[in-house]
Amino acid sequence: VWNAKGVLIEEFDILAQRDYGTFHKKWFEDGKVQSIKYNQPKKDTTYVEYFNNGKMARLNMTVEATNPAGKRTTVSSKEWNFNGVLLSEVSSTSGQDFNEYSGKIFQENGELKSFIFSKNKERFEETYARNGIKVKSLQRLDGLLNGHYQTFDSLGNILIRFNYSKG
Repeated sequence: VWNAKGVLIEEFDILAQRDYGTFHKKWFEDGKVQSIKYNQPKKDTTYVEYFNNGKMARLNMTVEATNPAGKRTTVSSKEWNFNGVLLSEVSSTSGQDFNEYSGKIFQENGELKSFIFSKNKERFEETYARNGIKVKSLQRLDGLLNGHYQTFDSLGNILIRFNYSKG
């Protein structure tokens, strides 16, 4: 697809054999790359998106793999702001009787805002202040508080500390 000025703004290719997948590319009106998506059926998909200033806006990847333990799917995603500061980073893997998730959210200044890690029924969470100091940390099992629960002041000193057993 071309715009009125004759600039290519979108291209879609179905690669030679259907198992090879598709390739989809878009450009801004000024000719800079806007996004690229490559999809290989039942194997992987990669999507990259850019701001019109040329900086990366988003990266998404999905990979499917089969091994003796069964089929596993891993999804990874990153997002940036217009200035190139990483805002989020997420990864999850799932399979038969297995789930793992890791997520980080960042503040506009690049400091970590929150971190979550879970594996099957266990979950670990941390929250941070704008200055990067941890203000809360906790563990969960089956959605209930289980293990440590702590809150901190702006200098990182412990304000509250509890230890839970299944809620």
